[in-house]
Amino acid sequence: MQRGVLAGANGLFFVLICMVLAFAPVPIGSNRPFFWELNAAIIAVMAFVYLIRLGDEPGRLRISLGDLAWPGAALGVAMLWMVVQVIPLPSWLAPAIWSDAQGALGYPIGKTISLDPAATVHMLLNYAAYALLFFLVVQVCANEDRAHRLLQVVFWSIAVHAAIGIVLLMQFGDTLLFLPKWAYHGVATGFFVNRNSFATFLAFGLAIGAALLVDALAPSRRSGQNRPFHEVFRLDAMIGAIGGYGTGMAIIGSALLLTASRMGAVVGVIGMLMPVLMSMARSRGRRVVLGLLAVALLAIALGLVLLSGAQLTDRLGSLETEDDERWELFRQTLSMIASRPLIGFGGGTFEDAFPLFHQIQLSADVVWDRAHNLYLELWTDLGIFALAPIASVGLIMAKMRYALGSGRSWAAGAAALTVCMIAAVHSLVDFSLQIEAVTLIFVAVMGSGYAQGVSAEVRQMAKSHAAGGLKDHRSRRAAPILPISPAPFGNVGEAGSP
Repeated sequence: MQRGVLAGANGLFFVLICMVLAFAPVPIGSNRPFFWELNAAIIAVMAFVYLIRLGDEPGRLRISLGDLAWPGAALGVAMLWMVVQVIPLPSWLAPAIWSDAQGALGYPIGKTISLDPAATVHMLLNYAAYALLFFLVVQVCANEDRAHRLLQVVFWSIAVHAAIGIVLLMQFGDTLLFLPKWAYHGVATGFFVNRNSFATFLAFGLAIGAALLVDALAPSRRSGQNRPFHEVFRLDAMIGAIGGYGTGMAIIGSALLLTASRMGAVVGVIGMLMPVLMSMARSRGRRVVLGLLAVALLAIALGLVLLSGAQLTDRLGSLETEDDERWELFRQTLSMIASRPLIGFGGGTFEDAFPLFHQIQLSADVVWDRAHNLYLELWTDLGIFALAPIASVGLIMAKMRYALGSGRSWAAGAAALTVCMIAAVHSLVDFSLQIEAVTLIFVAVMGSGYAQGVSAEVRQMAKSHAAGGLKDHRSRRAAPILPISPAPFGNVGEAGSP
């Protein structure tokens, strides 16, 4: 790793962020309140120390707060609404449904919008931790080399977790943290409890690996230039990239297939192909070779399916029955939304509120603590304010497009956009982004892409201004000296006088 990447305060915080991301999945995906609070405390301390250093060294903020204003404001609206949801209301304002909820839950609840203020506070705490982590990553990854290294560290961390997941399944009796599993027996879950969450985590790794692989194979991306083949695709770089990133992606892909997650397989393919397609769209000269790379990745994926995908192909036969139940869950969740479309039931309260609307068409043998659709569950939690965090992610994605220009920022932008696509698609049928270890990776990769997007936009604007200034300067120098015509009245001297 280059010395400059680890230099100074940003280098130190880079190491700390990498450690948080690498170890967050170990305690069951950090999917318990204790780990939410622990991670939030660690990230808050890091942010506090970082801001203290800024106070001692003004002007050190790499990405200004103005560049974070719109995404931050959108997320802030959702967080402010969670605060409102836990504020006690007067009796005459308390919703009538609360008396029914109190009877169903079997314990008294306060006169608040939220059915479970403690759950809403936990959701607010998680959002605050994500916001602070995003801020730190954006500042640290304003440097192109550091953003690139962060992607590499995250990729290899996911590869290591994938390898551990395979070993736990194959060699250690299908255990979780070397303890007996209580769910999802016979499939790879790594340190996670849920195979779908582990699959999303692995699909993120495939997306990052594909972006790094394409970037290593074609490091120069200058639009409008047709560079010679030997300058763009160097044999030594190709062998090293394919041997390194290819091996890591093969391990991750094998683990993903062993999860037997159907949607995980779909988003895994998206993760492998989307960076390749984005690169092909920018350069005609590389389309043939990148097309061959896409075919090679699909061929490898097919080979892995034949070797490790037996359970996945078996599960495809049971698609109809399970999907029917999930569609019924969606229908009943929509009935929840219809009852309170504006204010919701409180952040993180789906598990408490759903029993009030559970109908017999949906199995009573299962505890439905998730809606299996992030968008619907956000709406049940926050009401119309669920649009705020979605808008925040949309604004971040819009800025990432600037990172897809020339230079090393391309990998960060491509990886971030692909990870966002994976999360958006998988969230239609599952709840992976409600597992903290997955969300921390999501936020960090988004932060690196956003930082490079902002930096690239600044560079682009500076070049445009410089080119405009130079053009204006040349036009002034080239302007002909026109003779001064005699005025209709008076002499030439009078007309030419200042």
